Amino acid sequence: MEHPRRTVAWVTWLRVVAVYGVVMIHTVGATASGPGSTTTVDGWVARALDLPFLWAVPVFVMLSGTLGLDPARHPGAADYLRRRMRRLAPPVLLWNAVYLAYLSLTRPGWWPGWQDALSRVLLGQVAPHLYFFWIVLGLSLLTPVLLPWLARAGRREVVVAAVVAYAVPVLSTWPLGPGGERVGLTHAAWTWWLPYLGAYLLGWGLRGVLLPPRLVLPSAVVVLGLMGLLAWQWENPAAPGWLGAS
Repeated sequence: MEHPRRTVAWVTWLRVVAVYGVVMIHTVGATASGPGSTTTVDGWVARALDLPFLWAVPVFVMLSGTLGLDPARHPGAADYLRRRMRRLAPPVLLWNAVYLAYLSLTRPGWWPGWQDALSRVLLGQVAPHLYFFWIVLGLSLLTPVLLPWLARAGRREVVVAAVVAYAVPVLSTWPLGPGGERVGLTHAAWTWWLPYLGAYLLGWGLRGVLLPPRLVLPSAVVVLGLMGLLAWQWENPAAPGWLGAS
């Protein structure tokens, strides 16, 4: 069994880096993805501060699995769901209402009527920043179903299940449809948790795993190299086509 302090330390420093990544994405994302991002200094600085941290949200979900999928912490599904809904439902309702009011007051003609407004909420079309609420909400509802299995499963089973779950969004980006189209996933807000189920399970499956000291530096070099590659190749005409094909 892993040492509790080591688990908490691992979660703490990774959470700090992920918070930084999310702040950068929301701060410079428009510049990094806008015109001129590969031809201006501002564009490249924005890319360097944004694209290398696209892993931040999956890591947050993974940390949620690390801390929240412990069967010993959940004596009953009803109590767990009551506590989670008390924490999640109010901000989901509040911030959707805030954005609906803001858009209605600041964009003439935007208000679509109550029925269309509700449709936009359920499709996640009110504000992109709210998608994390829907991810956590969906995974929380699924957690009581997962816990009995996790109580019996070994680490290898959990990691294999996580990899299989990750295959769903990965395969959905491949040109598997008629005429070479991407298959894609349903974009309704209540299904946004699906691409993150693998990360959620992986957080529990890797709980307590520590790299041998000799592998820490090479692993850090590989991670930093991949982060730099992502910043360079994304929508860059100079990058080979196969690099951005996924």
